[in-house]
Amino acid sequence: MSKGKLRSLNFMLLTFLVFSSISYSQSALITDSTELEPGWYESDWLWAFYVESFPLIYSADLDWVLVENDDGVEKFWFYLMTPDTWAYTTPELYPWMYFDSTQSWVYLFLDTDPLLLYDTATETVRAYTGESMPTIVTVAFYVLNTEGEEPFLEPLIDPFTERWGMIAFDMSEDVFYWSRMAEPDNTCDEECSPGGHPHYNAAADMFYRDGVFSWVEYGPEHSEDDIRDLVAAGTAGTRKAVTEGTDASRFYLDHSGLYLQIFETE
Repeated sequence: MSKGKLRSLNFMLLTFLVFSSISYSQSALITDSTELEPGWYESDWLWAFYVESFPLIYSADLDWVLVENDDGVEKFWFYLMTPDTWAYTTPELYPWMYFDSTQSWVYLFLDTDPLLLYDTATETVRAYTGESMPTIVTVAFYVLNTEGEEPFLEPLIDPFTERWGMIAFDMSEDVFYWSRMAEPDNTCDEECSPGGHPHYNAAADMFYRDGVFSWVEYGPEHSEDDIRDLVAAGTAGTRKAVTEGTDASRFYLDHSGLYLQIFETE
């Protein structure tokens, strides 16, 4: 364990001893939550957390955190052990949090694994734990072969180059990197696949065609069947949506019937 982490741990334990006399029944965080089972609560905004060592709690979202708040006042300072910083938020603001260590507001992408955050100070996305993210993401294209008894996915071979169709996204400049300007375009070159230009949002772990960026609207909460219906409809922006296939295979179905899969990261 590094000296910095050791100091953080010692500080956290010391603070815990100072505040341990506070009953968690006095906290607005607890009184506004539902008890799932002894020690475990569920909040409308913080999801599930364990409180037996309050004000040191275990959050399903944030890992181990220390809670400091005024009794009955819905504003909270958390000491986050994993990023090693004090953070401020409210039920209305979360998953926006203010990080004291960077003097900036961050946004937590709660649906990503691992948990990612967007830092407004640097306008970049990084892992909540501070771990580095891939610089290059290479995506491979597949088509569904239905000639046999059982359909199967096979690599898409470019008829001009006779090579497997792939595209590499460089995340070194911006994790919200798109392959090009997001303008609808029916032309294609070596950087794109037939049917439009692919775009990749690393924060959302999601692909799109042309100008559709709304991963909340067209993204992970839609099932594969939902997306197939959108593809079949072929109208307006919905036909440009690209979303995940089944969780097990991690393929992405796009509006032109192609499947995308992350082939390699580095």
